[in-house]
Amino acid sequence: MFFTSYKHIKKSSYKTAKGKVIKRASAKGAYHYITRTAHFSKGKEGESVEFVQHGNMPTWATRPEEFWKAADLYERSKGRVASTLVIALPKELSPKERTALAKDLIIMLCDQYRYPFSAAVHIHKGLIGDVDQPHLHIMYSERALDGIERDPATFFKQPQGGGCRKITADVLGYGKEYVSHIRETVEEHTNDHLAQFAPTKIVTIEGHKIKVPSYVSCLSTKEYNEENGTNLKEIKMIPPEILYSSKPKDLEEAERLKAEIRKLREENTAKMYADYFREQVGYYPQAVLDTKKPKPKQEKSSSMDFDF
Repeated sequence: MFFTSYKHIKKSSYKTAKGKVIKRASAKGAYHYITRTAHFSKGKEGESVEFVQHGNMPTWATRPEEFWKAADLYERSKGRVASTLVIALPKELSPKERTALAKDLIIMLCDQYRYPFSAAVHIHKGLIGDVDQPHLHIMYSERALDGIERDPATFFKQPQGGGCRKITADVLGYGKEYVSHIRETVEEHTNDHLAQFAPTKIVTIEGHKIKVPSYVSCLSTKEYNEENGTNLKEIKMIPPEILYSSKPKDLEEAERLKAEIRKLREENTAKMYADYFREQVGYYPQAVLDTKKPKPKQEKSSSMDFDF
């Protein structure tokens, strides 16, 4: 119930109808995007970059961009040039505390496998709730360092050609369950940091400020309902082609969807923390009065409702 994105940048291109060859997204471009450097240096309005880190770079990559440029150049055709992660971080943590969490996640997801990586924490207001949306960007190469010195061209060759071996999700033994592993890792370490630095938080339900435990859950809405006896509604993201459109019809639809999401978030919050509301106010919130009475003391909850 928190946002996590896992994607791959592949070395490929395509031809337009007019025969023009267009290169797809590059690793070097992604590096500049997450670090807000080069042509992305102006960033986004109201956004700040709290933290940037690079690691496990081969000796020939004296600057991180040199590694990602070489990956674009030498990685095999249609091969994975880089893998990318976007992970929502809890706004309840301070910038210093979020940085500590980000470093722990980097260790678990990259450092322990010696993946070359670049990472950054961004924070900006959400487009729907106008609340802080801190999130961690990580990009890494699956070509884990093995202690053998190679020049750039050789580094990205297949192992039989002297290149660095890729340590993929299959090699690690996760296969198609790798995304679940990532989410479970994020949940475990996020909850450890929340327990240490921000064990409780304040939510607003029907105008009342309610103190509740600060936890996150890697479960889907359906799984969470089954485990906790709740009746939370699935909240879908607004399609980017509508959210970022300037067409009057799309703008109107985006506002309608935003209002719907805000309403669902309020209802879900009331249902998740109904027992804490009753303990502190004296009665159940309206959102649960006509539904099945929730189980007492839901132990895990989402504190990272996320939008871009």
